[in-house]
Amino acid sequence: MESMSAAKRPRTESPCEKVIIDTDPGVDDFFALCLAFASPELEILGLTIVAGGNGKDVDVLAKNGRLVAHLCGRDDVPVVKGARSCLSGEDTGSQGRDVHGPINALGNIELPQHFCGP
Repeated sequence: MESMSAAKRPRTESPCEKVIIDTDPGVDDFFALCLAFASPELEILGLTIVAGGNGKDVDVLAKNGRLVAHLCGRDDVPVVKGARSCLSGEDTGSQGRDVHGPINALGNIELPQHFCGP
């Protein structure tokens, strides 16, 4: 699997939009981040990781953030842990464990170690 590094990304005439993405990388955000990293219109400066609605530990989600950055050839993008729980009180929404999986929020799919990066 070849990653798309910054040098290989197609350039556009207009300047890239600099963004910091706040995310809870379960299955859906993982794929959305892949698209964002591949976009010639975005310059991703960092990822901030929050517990979000899938009931996972922010440490697990931060690992997912580092994993997606690595798979996209962007080990240079900082991944910073944020809120461990809902800031406004108890999260009463869906915890997403049935969708994202109770182990790693990536459908319980474990990638081979060499895909996981540093």
